[in-house]
Amino acid sequence: MDVARSGSSRSRASQSSSTSAWKAADAPDVWTAVCAAPAATTAANSAASIIVPPPVNDTVARGRDAVHYAAMFPSRHALVAVACTVLTPLSARAQDLPEVKASGKLRVLAVTVSEGPQFMSPAGAPDPGFDAEILAGFARLHGLTVERVSVPSWDALAASLLKGQGDLVAGGYTSTAARRETIDFTVEVFPTRDVVITRRPTPAVTMLAELRKLRVSTVKGTSMADALAAVGVKQVDESILPGGVPSALREGRATAAVDGLESALVAAGHDPELQIGMFVGSSESLAYAVRKSSPRLLAALNEYLANLRHSPTWNRLVVKYFGAAAPDILRRARE
Repeated sequence: MDVARSGSSRSRASQSSSTSAWKAADAPDVWTAVCAAPAATTAANSAASIIVPPPVNDTVARGRDAVHYAAMFPSRHALVAVACTVLTPLSARAQDLPEVKASGKLRVLAVTVSEGPQFMSPAGAPDPGFDAEILAGFARLHGLTVERVSVPSWDALAASLLKGQGDLVAGGYTSTAARRETIDFTVEVFPTRDVVITRRPTPAVTMLAELRKLRVSTVKGTSMADALAAVGVKQVDESILPGGVPSALREGRATAAVDGLESALVAAGHDPELQIGMFVGSSESLAYAVRKSSPRLLAALNEYLANLRHSPTWNRLVVKYFGAAAPDILRRARE
């Protein structure tokens, strides 16, 4: 789940707009459309190239000096390659790990969220954020400094990455099948799953039969209502605004609600009367996204994350940002 559910990959409204944004990012103008053509088209382009042959009666041109004609009259494919190199802005060219190291900066694209789970905390916050601390460690390992690039909305993250405005996306970003068509994701950074939340004196909901008897509230505009319908919950209220689940339960506007696990963990940390009950639907993963042209950066991140997940540091960060009960609840989310 992206931190703001209404702007996440589970948002019905954002799915179509995200797709449009990716399509626009694939070919924002003519030179990008041409320069981004896959290598598989090389043969076809070469076959269609304009080739000027040497004069039939020019025996010199037919011999060792024929290369001069190739230099004087390059193919269209070669001209396009040169044009791409000249016209493509430095920031939009392929930025794999060697180029990132040469720049000395790791540019991280993220949406700033002032409330809820802090993966990339806003300026002035007492702690940098869960993802921010992880990426700071990765950057130190590779002699880099982290440069945060703020993006105004969740829908703009993939497009900004494809345009070369950053080296990776972080900040509670969900790895989805649709997104994986255009960008690559690391191994899991943090698990996420829909979860049922209640507030005392209402008991925690732990059985599907109990859930089906209730009127369940969820965040407006998200696909969590679809997840509830899929498990047979017929009374669904979609009137809660993003970030409004805790207040709706506290004020009695909702008896039971469904939200993302990471949001529920943070909310329960602020209000001990909130109770996390059963999970709804399958688990998903929050991860870092990179361009498909950055395989070395992806491999380095995956290696770092794999080591981190088996170290005390990961549990320490989970407890720091999501509470002491988080490790056990996250294990349950994977069952």
